[in-house]
Amino acid sequence: RRSKASPKKVDRASDLRSVINAETIRARLGTSADRQELTLLEAVSEGNVQVSQEGRGEAGREEQQPYKLRGDRVQFINSVETGKRVSIDGRPARIWSGMRSISGDRITLERDSGRGLVEGRGTMTVPVKRGLSREVVAGEIPLRVSWTERLSLAGETLKIVGDVAAEWRQKWRRQRLSCAQMEVALVGVPGSESNSADWRDIEIQSLRCRHVVRVHDLSYADKEVSHVLKSRMADLWYNVKTGEFHTGGPGWLEFWQKGQPRPTPLAPTATARANTPLALDGSRWQYLRIDFADVATGNTRDSHATFHEQVQVLQGPVTGPQESIDADRLGRGDGWLRCDSLQVSQATRTKGPRTFTLLANGNSSFSGQAAGQTFFGRADTVSYDKARDRYVLRSFGQRKATLWRKDRRGGPFVRAEAQRVEFSNRNRQLVLDRTTEVSKDGN
Repeated sequence: RRSKASPKKVDRASDLRSVINAETIRARLGTSADRQELTLLEAVSEGNVQVSQEGRGEAGREEQQPYKLRGDRVQFINSVETGKRVSIDGRPARIWSGMRSISGDRITLERDSGRGLVEGRGTMTVPVKRGLSREVVAGEIPLRVSWTERLSLAGETLKIVGDVAAEWRQKWRRQRLSCAQMEVALVGVPGSESNSADWRDIEIQSLRCRHVVRVHDLSYADKEVSHVLKSRMADLWYNVKTGEFHTGGPGWLEFWQKGQPRPTPLAPTATARANTPLALDGSRWQYLRIDFADVATGNTRDSHATFHEQVQVLQGPVTGPQESIDADRLGRGDGWLRCDSLQVSQATRTKGPRTFTLLANGNSSFSGQAAGQTFFGRADTVSYDKARDRYVLRSFGQRKATLWRKDRRGGPFVRAEAQRVEFSNRNRQLVLDRTTEVSKDGN
């Protein structure tokens, strides 16, 4: 039978009101399992189909947001053999409720099994309380995931394939995560007794990304970019709720922070970059790059991370986020650090710039200049506290920590060897523990 009317049907099992608008509607009726009453076994709607389902609401509570479908063709099936199933075809087919939505060329959902498939290019939007950062936002922000091939739902796991991108957008921040494949762990997946309200309550627990994972993070202040972060890694696991993450290398991270140069743990090792020297006090940005060969772990909520194997750090002043530092062509204001593993902890002050601590472990070496001093160091571990501007070098067993310092340009280097070396550029203080040698110019 064909009709252009807009019939209304009550689904007693899920206690929903359904309104279907379409150019044609065909329905197939049958008897219930106990053969006591007629039941709808199948409904096929074609031509600009729009379906709206609303919960009846409970006493003393407002009705829930409508749960809507849209497509060129919508098929509902309700049978003992296949269970409850809905298929939506369209350009695009779409399901949405409030901030939650999903779209694609073809959407198939099995209500009883909790399985589903979105074929072809599509998008999904889910509200979250935080992005790839430590800040918890007031209310919720939309997380938008897009892909080019397919999305499949099996239990509490979404599997997405084909140029996958996840984006968080706020007025003061833009974050993007891209990869070839992504698995999304969900909380609140509809079960056998589910209804559309359960679907609206779905939340994202974690993301697992594979094959050339990239992160791009922009922060704004007074409508201008103030921080830029870019990174690339082999794979990434990220817990949206806790901020915990684990990445596989090799990988790298680049960070630009707007502001006048300040004393930093890594500084000049040369007097010119290429043929264009950069005045230190003329730079408006600071640059940091970390390369690692194995894995990196940490937590964005607590702002700490550890990088493993063949770690190299570059830092220095640049003119803007479009500029980086070449490790083979260091210039004025540049510096480096190399070690087997590196721990980074960052704290955000209420006022003033961000501060951090570094702890380099295993075959650690570095070079820098600050407060008029040029220095080179080598030890088993090297730690730096930016807030206190203090360096601590330690070595174990028969090995000794070694520090070379030059107090003025053109002056001699003073070498100090000890089990533990502590010095501060701020007050030019040097403390040696179990000293073995102090000499000038290596003599």
